[in-house]
Amino acid sequence: MFLALLELRAARGRFLLMGSVVVLVAALVGIVSGFTTGLGDDT
Repeated sequence: MFLALLELRAARGRFLLMGSVVVLVAALVGIVSGFTTGLGDDT
């Protein structure tokens, strides 16, 4: 745990970048899921 905290302090930008990519991919999956549900209910 101590090593992880040291790495987080040393490379804060890289962790923020990876975290933002994970959040954006999750949002994209949610949006596409909503589109497919909406289009499936329409027909």
